[in-house]
Amino acid sequence: PFPMVRKGDTCFEFDGTPNLPIGIMATDYIAQSIQLDAGDELFIYTDGITESHRDSELFGAEGFGRAVLDGPIGAGTLDRLVEQSLEWSGKSVFDDDATAVRITRSSE
Repeated sequence: PFPMVRKGDTCFEFDGTPNLPIGIMATDYIAQSIQLDAGDELFIYTDGITESHRDSELFGAEGFGRAVLDGPIGAGTLDRLVEQSLEWSGKSVFDDDATAVRITRSSE
């Protein structure tokens, strides 16, 4: 999945050029960049989070964005994301790998 970016009270998918997942096969990757301002958050994650589902409805990028915006910027964001994705599915564990990294730009 594409990275997600939180800028203030908005959260959106970084719209870039798709690449193969790292490690699938040897390939050339296209470098991409985005400007993060102080307090912005960047999330890199596996599809196990967004493909968490209730019946046939996915948690998706929309659910990801809602979970991120459902509280303050900070270290608790990843816990909230995992909790809401699992709550969405009604399960206590993910069906697929679920990994997320939160990167934030400090105000300094």
